[in-house]
Amino acid sequence: MEHFFCSRESRKPNRVGIIKNKYQMKKHEILIVLLICMGLTFIFSSCEDKVSENLLILIENRTDSSIHISLFPKKITSSGGFYPMTENGNGAHGLCESNLSPYNETVLFYSKDLAIKPYLLATKVFDSIYFRSAITEEIITKFTLENVTGYSENIFKENSTWDYKIEEWDKHTGRNSKVKDYCYRFVISEDNFVTP
Repeated sequence: MEHFFCSRESRKPNRVGIIKNKYQMKKHEILIVLLICMGLTFIFSSCEDKVSENLLILIENRTDSSIHISLFPKKITSSGGFYPMTENGNGAHGLCESNLSPYNETVLFYSKDLAIKPYLLATKVFDSIYFRSAITEEIITKFTLENVTGYSENIFKENSTWDYKIEEWDKHTGRNSKVKDYCYRFVISEDNFVTP
């Protein structure tokens, strides 16, 4: 008959094993806490309002007649008839030829450079801008970098008058994001037309 004896040492808990187990449990607890903190940080940061800021130059028609606008941009897309409305050329493209109804406006260009003056942005983007009567197709105003004909001020010059307004609105993209536009409007009014 065989006898098995348990030594006292085999009944003692292995202290090294216990310490290792406690250390691994602590490690897992710390990892879980870190993951929870990172998840909460992501959730709360995505709830914050993100604000996209742009500077816009626009033309507003404050006359009783439609005006046909011909834009001559420095860059034109390969498809022709369109030009990029942003510095990097991505996103919106504008028509080089369009009609502007009475008491309406059209955006000429969007910029992320919030410090640029509107007339400087216009000179950076366009060589010239012509206005025609939408009825007779006769050119009534020509704005060029050098001069203007048919109007009392030049959109490309420092002394040109621009209406300034900040407009804010929410983008509905599923996230809280806002848009803040710094809008400069070059207003076309009957009083400023000059007959040669």
